[in-house]
Amino acid sequence: MNSILHILEAYTNLYTTWPHENLKKNIENLVKIFKDKIFNPETKHLGVFFDRKLNPIIDAISYGHDIEATWLLDESLKYISDANLKEEVNRITLEIADQVLEEAFENGSLINEKVRNILDKSRIWWVEAEALVGFLNAYQKSREKISKCSDRTLEIY
Repeated sequence: MNSILHILEAYTNLYTTWPHENLKKNIENLVKIFKDKIFNPETKHLGVFFDRKLNPIIDAISYGHDIEATWLLDESLKYISDANLKEEVNRITLEIADQVLEEAFENGSLINEKVRNILDKSRIWWVEAEALVGFLNAYQKSREKISKCSDRTLEIY
């Protein structure tokens, strides 16, 4: 997932300076892969590791990658034309942000991951940085107070 995410990020940034139609199609295709193959609608998380056919191969949740993907996907939506895809992915990224917030935000920061149902509560700098950007992005989209966090020291108004 992380490789596909950063290819999407690179294509999106390239598109801002070179808005070629084929590049736009590639961005849309990668967004569709996230929507159709990487996002799990039951768990509201992104799969982490996949086989060549994009079947998940491990029960893992990377909270940092989940929240990072929300804002990177939203950034890519600015440059695609498919209104239905934009609407659906916009909803999905808010669902992911809500799920990460509910499951992994504790003591004022974001925990690292859960693998095979075992939580790794380490705090890692890049996860915290992505949490800040991702939750701010979610707030800017929804303009809703993140009330779930008020008892956990994160309040965004």
